[in-house]
Amino acid sequence: TRNFQTVKKQQEYLTETQLTKQMKVFVKIIITITNARDETLHGSYTSLNLSQK
Repeated sequence: TRNFQTVKKQQEYLTETQLTKQMKVFVKIIITITNARDETLHGSYTSLNLSQK
């Protein structure tokens, strides 16, 4: 039963790290979207797009 508990703990740890990785990616996406929206509001986003074309 002791081995089973350690395996279970390892699995829990794995899912936790995967969740934090996903959360970090999710937060990055939200920040990017928010930044893009802010820049659009300021009108600098459109000029940025024009200069990239």
